Amino acid sequence: MIGLARSFLPWIAFPMILDNFHASKSAAALVCTAIALAANFNDLSKGFVIPWASLCFFAGLALGYWLSPEAEVLHYSSALFALLLFVICVLSIAGRKPLTIQYARQDTPEEFWNTRAFFEINRHLTMTLSAMFACIALFSVGAVMLSAFEPLFRIGSYTVILISALLCARYPAYYLARLE
Repeated sequence: MIGLARSFLPWIAFPMILDNFHASKSAAALVCTAIALAANFNDLSKGFVIPWASLCFFAGLALGYWLSPEAEVLHYSSALFALLLFVICVLSIAGRKPLTIQYARQDTPEEFWNTRAFFEINRHLTMTLSAMFACIALFSVGAVMLSAFEPLFRIGSYTVILISALLCARYPAYYLARLE
């Protein structure tokens, strides 16, 4: 799951670049596109969905900020990306190919890949990520609409990410222990 965490480096970096380097939003998005490419090169070459979504989203965001820096929709970029990832997760579950399987196969011996437990664990993990992305989208919209409370919404988003990361790290062992 480290690969999955790497996919979110551009999202961690984006506000830091804006706040600490006083960069234009277009330049910050371009730097995040480069971070997405560098941090996820191997996963991109394997066709992993979230790194590709990040790379394309930040490239599009850089272009959007460059072409129309005051466009209202750009204020909701975090919410839009979280919503995109929510839809990707839901579609992967509906298509019976949970998103987390791409990452789980890197850490799980091949003889377990076709087991019901492997599929169910990954379905549940992808559902957890779906809920996380939905919460982040809501927090992101709240941060834009109630800008005075933006730090609280950011803390809320980071809390949801932390809880989801802990669940994703601990859930497979819990599920397997239940089977014994």
